[in-house]
Amino acid sequence: MRFWLCFIGVAWTGLASLAHAAPLDTPDSARIERIEWLHDPSGQLEIDEVVAASAHGHFQSISSAQGVGFRPGTVWLRLTVWGGNRVVNPHWLLLHSPLVLEAQLFSPTPTGFEADVTVGLESPPEERALPIRFPVFEISPAPGYTSVYFVRMQSNAMVWLAPRVLKSAELFAWFKSDQLLFGSVVACHALLMLSSLWFARQAQDRSYAWLAAVTGANLLFTLGTESLFLQQMLRDHRDWFMPLISAARVIRVPLAGAFVLSHLRADRHHLSRGYLIVLTLTAFAEWLLRPEAGPQLWVRWYQLWSIAQLGLFLLFAFYATRRGTPGARLLILAFLPPLAGALQSAAVVQDGLPITFWSANALRLGFAGFLIVMQYAAFRRYRDLRLAYERTRNETLENSRAAAKQLEARVSERTGELHAALSTAKSSLATEERAREEQSQFFLTMQHELRTPLAVIDAANRNLQRALPAGFEMEQLHCQRIGRAVEQLNTLLKNSLRQARLGHDQTVLQLDRTEIRPLMQEVYDAAHLLSPNHALVLQLDDLPEHWVCDPALTVLALRTLTVNAVKYTPAGTRVTLRGSSDADGLYLEVCDEGPGVPADQLPYLFERYYRAGNATGIPGTGLGLPLARKMVELQGGRLEVDSVEHEGFTAMIWLPRQADHSTEAQQHCAVSPGASSISPT
Repeated sequence: MRFWLCFIGVAWTGLASLAHAAPLDTPDSARIERIEWLHDPSGQLEIDEVVAASAHGHFQSISSAQGVGFRPGTVWLRLTVWGGNRVVNPHWLLLHSPLVLEAQLFSPTPTGFEADVTVGLESPPEERALPIRFPVFEISPAPGYTSVYFVRMQSNAMVWLAPRVLKSAELFAWFKSDQLLFGSVVACHALLMLSSLWFARQAQDRSYAWLAAVTGANLLFTLGTESLFLQQMLRDHRDWFMPLISAARVIRVPLAGAFVLSHLRADRHHLSRGYLIVLTLTAFAEWLLRPEAGPQLWVRWYQLWSIAQLGLFLLFAFYATRRGTPGARLLILAFLPPLAGALQSAAVVQDGLPITFWSANALRLGFAGFLIVMQYAAFRRYRDLRLAYERTRNETLENSRAAAKQLEARVSERTGELHAALSTAKSSLATEERAREEQSQFFLTMQHELRTPLAVIDAANRNLQRALPAGFEMEQLHCQRIGRAVEQLNTLLKNSLRQARLGHDQTVLQLDRTEIRPLMQEVYDAAHLLSPNHALVLQLDDLPEHWVCDPALTVLALRTLTVNAVKYTPAGTRVTLRGSSDADGLYLEVCDEGPGVPADQLPYLFERYYRAGNATGIPGTGLGLPLARKMVELQGGRLEVDSVEHEGFTAMIWLPRQADHSTEAQQHCAVSPGASSISPT
């Protein structure tokens, strides 16, 4: 909106300057009463011959608002000027023909007509009476009488006369208004160009860059046809003037075509690109042929070519409108003014219409209308894009707010669930801790309660063994078995208490130089007592004599593995205990030939309370293997299992080689909850 207010203000300033430039006719002012013209195609007539032709009535009369069109050669004007009622000198004769190459005034004298100053595009500005872009001559008509003046003109462009006789003050007022008018024209074009470039950048639409190029070409053409180029920029390069005007005139149509195709999103089609190339080459060829064709013939060709191209653009806009292409309706409205201007200008060139201000500037005004309509189209497209952006942004904000509310509700809900789960976990941990305490207390009570009966049994057995006379070998053998059973029960009670403490992470590591073979024999004997029906095999040949380890934890881990082997395999199954060593450590294995464990369940065997799927119906808690693994890891070793279903199960303990200790020195290590490393205490 601010752009259009600024544009209307600048345009209004220019139009107001036109109204201010009109002189006020008063009885005291000199004025032109009659305008006549004569065409001299050869350009050879002299002033005496022209005066004679005037006397014989060969001059044609025209109104002050008309012109003579394109006339090769020379055009002679006969101006009848009323000198006014009183002496007001000097007066100035102004011709509205900025592209006149040469204009020479012949003033009346008592002996005839005398040649005065010559002005025009061919004359340097310093030779002119006034620095004005139009031909202007100083005249002194006699007050109360009519005077006749002749003007000889040559031009390569359309000649629109509109001559005026002005006093000095009126001339300078007109000059200021003229400067203001074309300053407004330049400002309007600059505003249109800047706004087009701004639209192109904001909307990321290069079609408006083409529109800026069309606006620039139209500005160059306007400045050229009003001779501002020649006076302000090309004073030292006058031979460039007409080629630049022709180039600016010709290039407008290809640039407009590029804009149209880009605006309708048809510029990427190969036919559209080919059309633009042909259009540009044709314009370039016409520009090159301009000098050979002659000004008048070239202008006629150019008019026909412009009408054909603008007509094609208009048909294309109609076709795009029928297909529902956005922006095509405004293209129809935009191309109507330049097409109408081209038709009117062609009619003027063919002498079908009189030359007036509007007909002489029809094509220029038509292109100005095209630019204004397309600027409005650019404004509408930018407005639509901005509204779509605002709508999308508002929808995005609403969606973001809704998503934030949903996320907040979900977070609140999940937080409540986490609090509930945390409370449940705390309750479960407390319950488990109480169960552990009760279990530990149970083991302590059981150990205390069983030690006395076992001590009584052991004492009675020893007394009975001493009291037996010689010859009772069978009875002696039974007493020995009872003694070993009591000893194993005491060891079992002690180990059970230590195993319970291990489950509570309260055990103390005691590394010592240990005899491995008796340790393996002890595990073998315990397994044999537990299940005499299994085929137990003990292989001790590859074992070293001694190894630094915690004997109690090692025995507990091996007994857990052998108990599992005899518990989960049927009677008569072979169970093998064997061991070996190398430079890195000690290997102790328990192998059976039972049903084994499925391969997909092996990774879960060391999880607490987990039992294999084929262990259904066999008593157990799922804590044996995790505790055995912990006993081994406390010593810096590892426990690994392997199994093939229906073929057997193998458990392997690896203990690292430790520094040798004497039997008196022991390494006591406190194990913190959840830790698997050994730290000296």
